[in-house]
Amino acid sequence: MSIKGAYINPNCDKTLSLCLHSCGIGIFTENFCHGPNIRSEYIIHYIIKGKGFLETPEGVFPFGEGDIFCIYPGEVIKYCSDGVVCDFGFINFVGTDAERIYSAIRITRQKPVAHINCDSIIEPIRQCMYYLKNTDSPSQLRLNSFLLEALSYMEYKPKTKSKDIYIDRGIAYMKYHFGTDISIDDIADAAGIEKSYFQKLFKEQIGVSTISYLNGIRIKKAKELIASGIEFKSVAVAVGINDVYYFSKLFTKTEGITPSAYRKNLKRGQ
Repeated sequence: MSIKGAYINPNCDKTLSLCLHSCGIGIFTENFCHGPNIRSEYIIHYIIKGKGFLETPEGVFPFGEGDIFCIYPGEVIKYCSDGVVCDFGFINFVGTDAERIYSAIRITRQKPVAHINCDSIIEPIRQCMYYLKNTDSPSQLRLNSFLLEALSYMEYKPKTKSKDIYIDRGIAYMKYHFGTDISIDDIADAAGIEKSYFQKLFKEQIGVSTISYLNGIRIKKAKELIASGIEFKSVAVAVGINDVYYFSKLFTKTEGITPSAYRKNLKRGQ
């Protein structure tokens, strides 16, 4: 698919949480300069090749190959190529959550340029252009899918130590599956490492055993359910424990009080 130009969403709605406004792929000539100008959208340019600078009320910010430069609505801006031809892609969007997107890619008014170095950004932009070009009544959800895919390549991802990845995977699995009868084997498999090593690593990093952490998640949820008035057997099942007597024993050991006493105390406090 080879396509260049700029395409606008004919049904863009600023009242939505997020809505694609327009997208495109183009070229800045070596003497190109845009502005001073004020835009009403959030605009992100990705520089495939070349260099230039963005001028905002906060200062002048150079950009080059692999960079994004971002524009806020309502600001007087100017951007120019710096004596060379620039190939770029851009995506514009609006919505009540639009500014929060900039936070996710570590962009601020004081730092509107970031080095991403990810040409994969261009593919969803290209697909979005093709879709707008060939669709009479475009789906806003489909357009936002292209927008979100492009933005996902820009999202700031802090470097994670390899050991932390295993812990994060295990915790995510427990938080999602605590309501089922999962085992340590299941958690270690989800983390992607051998069980005994995972348990050792988890204890070193978190300070408690894997089963203690899992039970902590379960008891925290159980307390919420008990407060809502659900019968204890249903509470036990909801947190992945099919034996209500074992659940009561675990709750008492963890909280120092039986589930029924906990509920009574809640009622007294009302």
